[in-house]
Amino acid sequence: MQHVGQSAAAPGDVIGLTQSVLGALFRDFPNGLAVVNRAHVLEATNPALRAALGLAGEAPEGGTCCSLLGCRRSDPNGPPGCVVDRVLRDGAPVRDVPVELPNGHGAAWLSASLLDSGDHAIVELRLPPPETEPDSGGALIRVRVLGRTRVETARGTREGPWLEQRPGQLLKYLIAERERAVPIEDIAEAIWPGADFATPNTVRHLVHVLRKHIDGGGAHPSASVGITSSRGGYALDRRVVAIDADEFADAANAALDAFARDQPAAPEMLEAALTLYGGDFLADDPYASWAQAERERLRSLAEGLLRALADLALAQDDLGAATAYLEVLADLEAFDEDVQRRLISLSLREGRRSRALRQYQAFALRLERTFGEQPSFAMADLIRDPAADVPLSSAGRWAREQAVRRSLG
Repeated sequence: MQHVGQSAAAPGDVIGLTQSVLGALFRDFPNGLAVVNRAHVLEATNPALRAALGLAGEAPEGGTCCSLLGCRRSDPNGPPGCVVDRVLRDGAPVRDVPVELPNGHGAAWLSASLLDSGDHAIVELRLPPPETEPDSGGALIRVRVLGRTRVETARGTREGPWLEQRPGQLLKYLIAERERAVPIEDIAEAIWPGADFATPNTVRHLVHVLRKHIDGGGAHPSASVGITSSRGGYALDRRVVAIDADEFADAANAALDAFARDQPAAPEMLEAALTLYGGDFLADDPYASWAQAERERLRSLAEGLLRALADLALAQDDLGAATAYLEVLADLEAFDEDVQRRLISLSLREGRRSRALRQYQAFALRLERTFGEQPSFAMADLIRDPAADVPLSSAGRWAREQAVRRSLG
């Protein structure tokens, strides 16, 4: 493979000119860039990457991304495996994976995406800004908020009772409002609703305490430690804080778009995105009203993945797989009649009448106890024609039609 930036543009050659411009961009880009093939070998690098690795006078081409960039994580709570493997497998971009560079070159973030050929990935290496280097108290911070809240930094995982106390509440609130700088007044009302004593100084002190918890008890008054002040309020420092919910949302949207476009990689992308959903957003704070909108948004994405996977399984007449997806979906949507009806119908189609009856009775009991209502459908209706009561979504019907067309040649 020819290194990016080595081709010269011929007069009047638009393609050559484009390659030349892209080559210059690759060469001068401020963050490190590398083109990596399926064997994980770096085929092209830019000066910024070589400088970050302390190889300004050497060419790292020929080495692997895992050995040079440290992208194969051993942390069991971290993203699974090499970023290049993930991109080549899933087809979806990977964003802001925290790594420790080999040979003591410090912390960094890696992002990656496929090149047009599909045989190569481009990897971006981003170092912390100078004011957030580990020496000055800053570090790359990854917060996991799908399921149990966890804070991971280059210096270790930050756990403890503080996550359930007011400092943790503040962190979670800023994550739920991460698209804006939150005014001090809004923070005070969220953390101390209706309290008269919650003053700007109270909020500032709480921010100071939160920074110390994230920093592991250190004292670095000049560093933001992931929280910045802005326009009379506070916000997450998105330069150094990565949220697993954002990674999931990016992967889910890309997978659902691929499904809608009938792309061959859609099933694998849907499965890969679903594995990133570790549970409800801020599941350890189920009653926080300010988390509800984001919780519902992310849950809807997870439900969309499950519906799409169930539709694909039904299109292939794989009733077992469709049932497995619908069982998870039914847990998320315990009162959704359409989901419950589809699940019970699938049990009947599989000939598992006892299980179908138990599912119906459990659903009817939940409705009765919670809403004082009964299901709008009767078990007898489903027994008469179980196949008719498995309505596919419009996207699922489209996927099934496409599968039929392909089978007919």
